[in-house]
This record gives sequence, C-alpha cells and structure tokens, in this order.
Amino acid sequence: MLKLFISYSSKDRQVVKWIDRELEDRGFKSHMDVEFLEGGEDIAEEIRERIKDCDEIVIVLSPNSLNSPWVHYETACADMMGKRIIPLLLCLDQQQVPSLFNKYLSRPINEFDLLANAIMRRAKSKSSGNVQPEQAVTVSREGEGFSPGTDVKIPEMPPPTVVRSSGHLIRWRGEMDPYFGHSASVVEYDSASGAVRLDVDGGEFWWAIDWLTRQG
Repeated sequence: MLKLFISYSSKDRQVVKWIDRELEDRGFKSHMDVEFLEGGEDIAEEIRERIKDCDEIVIVLSPNSLNSPWVHYETACADMMGKRIIPLLLCLDQQQVPSLFNKYLSRPINEFDLLANAIMRRAKSKSSGNVQPEQAVTVSREGEGFSPGTDVKIPEMPPPTVVRSSGHLIRWRGEMDPYFGHSASVVEYDSASGAVRLDVDGGEFWWAIDWLTRQG
C-alpha cells in the first residue's frame, strides 16, 4: 500500500485530521508532518527522511498553508526527490493557486473521493508491478494551445515526459494507459503549462498538448 505524507498548516489541523482518517480508512499509511516528531529531533532532517520514505505527498493548500514556510519546504523536498505531489485545495479556488503549485494537478476538497480513488488505482497498479519507466525528458513546442471543444486523439503508447521553459513538468502516468488510442474532446486548456483536461477521464489528468493529435 502507498505511504502518504500530508503537508499542511497547523491552523488547518482539524480538517487535516479528517483527511488523515479518511485516507487511513481506505488502507493508506499516512504521516501528518510534525505529528510524528519527538522533542529534541532535527525537524528539517526528520521531515526529509519521512518524505523520502513516502510514495506521495498530499499538500493541503489553504490561505494558511500558503504562508507556511514548512509547507513550502516540504513541497521543495518532495519535488527534488521526484515524489508525486497532490495539492488538495481548502478554501482556495484554482485561480488562487500560486505558480509554485500550478504544475501539479490539484483537487478541491469537495472532490476528495476522486483524489482518494486515484491514489487507490495507483496503489493497485504498483502492487501488480504495472509501473511505467520514466522516459527521456523532451522540451516541447509551446504556444500551440488547444481550445475547449477541440477533438483530439491520445497516443497509442507512453510518450516522453514534457518539460516547459517555465519549469512545468508533465509526466505520463501508468494510470493513463487505459486511454491509449482513445478519442476525446478538450474541456479545459491551461496556457501556463501547455496542458489540457479531456472529457475521456472525468478531468482527472492533465494531458500535454504535445502528446495529442488534432482530429478533424
């Protein structure tokens, strides 16, 4: 089962305790950042070790956590270690998410079940050994936006990871595999990352426009 690290502001502790219980009820092992610390420990070092030991990090993004140096530190550590980072929006909408977190697919807290179900699918994929190797990173073409309603086709095999000059990194995930070769329509385009959401997966993933072929 996947190990999860929860990064949050202590001012949001009551909501985060609910998130922690919900994740544990689904069978996940989770750590609520400083909850595991004991007196006299090196906080920064212990946090790095815990993040290193986890599979994914859930960041509860709120007006409080945006001002938390520890949340920014934990995010930076997870990013440097190549961990999957999942922002969960609390009292924030997508337009309020700062650029540091914009490259990650975020979910509002009222879509917590979708987030948890996606984690569950990844856990099953990992346990079955169906893990996609990382491919060579390629710098993509930019400025070729796909507007909502554009019909596209998803590739037949995993494409290379895309990195933008802005620092946005878009990886193909193993859970995208069921959509190989499918046709879909764009429902949302993010000009900052050059990625789109498609109607084929309920808007769960961000798809790099470089992977998609226009139809019609």
